[in-house]
Amino acid sequence: MDKYLPFILMHKDIPITIISFSNKGEVISFAKELKNKEHAPVCSRSDDLWFHSWWQSRAIPLSRNNLTAMLKARNISIPKEYLFKNLGLSLNDCYWIKPIDSALKWKDVNLFTNDFKDNTLEWERDKTKSNELRYSPNSSLTGGIEKTWIIKKGERYLVKGNSTDKSDESLNEHIASKIHHSQGFSNYVDYNLVKIKHKPYDYGCFCKCFTSEQIELISAYDLIISKKQKNTENYFEHLLNVCKENGMDSDEVRASLEYQILTDYVMSQRDRHFNNIGFLRDSESLKFIGVAPIFDSGESLYANTEAPTNEAEMKYLYTKGFEQDAEKMLSLVKDYSLINLDKLPGTSLLLKIYEKDSRQSKAHIDGVCYSYEKRIERLSKIK
Repeated sequence: MDKYLPFILMHKDIPITIISFSNKGEVISFAKELKNKEHAPVCSRSDDLWFHSWWQSRAIPLSRNNLTAMLKARNISIPKEYLFKNLGLSLNDCYWIKPIDSALKWKDVNLFTNDFKDNTLEWERDKTKSNELRYSPNSSLTGGIEKTWIIKKGERYLVKGNSTDKSDESLNEHIASKIHHSQGFSNYVDYNLVKIKHKPYDYGCFCKCFTSEQIELISAYDLIISKKQKNTENYFEHLLNVCKENGMDSDEVRASLEYQILTDYVMSQRDRHFNNIGFLRDSESLKFIGVAPIFDSGESLYANTEAPTNEAEMKYLYTKGFEQDAEKMLSLVKDYSLINLDKLPGTSLLLKIYEKDSRQSKAHIDGVCYSYEKRIERLSKIK
């Protein structure tokens, strides 16, 4: 029989609410009356039962490839238990759960300054002595692709793998970085390729952590649900209005999002859902800084699916987020000058990067290059 374990949701050292968990990390109940309400997660503004969905969304999704083997290596049964044993800590923000009778402080558990070792790509076990405090940020690392946080020379880096034996997602992250660099656009996460031990694919990728104790990542999803949407608003307009109400410059936000839509279009991006769009917030003042760097472009360029060979096959591209069709997504853009088509890398760059992968077929690479050229051509006609 599960024992009910009381914890306090904390924002750094600021208490927010009391929660009861099972020993498997399942939420039993939580106090809906919040202390220091302004410090609660943004999504708490929308739903009385917000903590259940917030905790669920913080855990590794069941769709993560190699999830079962990774959990088994840690003697853990479900993702929520992994999250629970690591106090819900994350490298995206400063939230965590504290045992109600514990003297733990933020400085004791903070992953931005305390060391950790828990490589979920190589499935290494942390051999730290049991009396040493050592928590992992990987228990709150969401997304379907296997990945891990590591520390190198004191810096935090995210290392990502791929969902199949091909390197598609990692190659695409690297290509996206090259595209943003070509535009002179600086607000993006720079992904570089890396070899990962004991994997069937040739390359993974890595990037430096862009958050800190002072700067938190808040998803567009949390902002969108934080306020009721008007019947006359689409998701794009609603998000702009919520950003404005949270003190951000809506014109700057619009320009950033329109640029992202345009570059996503060029790359045939299929996975720009609202958790793949983020905003940065000061963790002390709680003031929003602006749009987060562009990240997670791996599900682009027909990754792990058949690339088109003609315009008919390109006509419809299912997308996520503001619209469910790539062409409809373009209708949200007012300023097409945000992307300089003349400065975009040519297909020679795509060929150079894709040919690094020994498992790629010539037909797929040709299709990727074809779709890339045709989408640039389409934008040129619109402009």
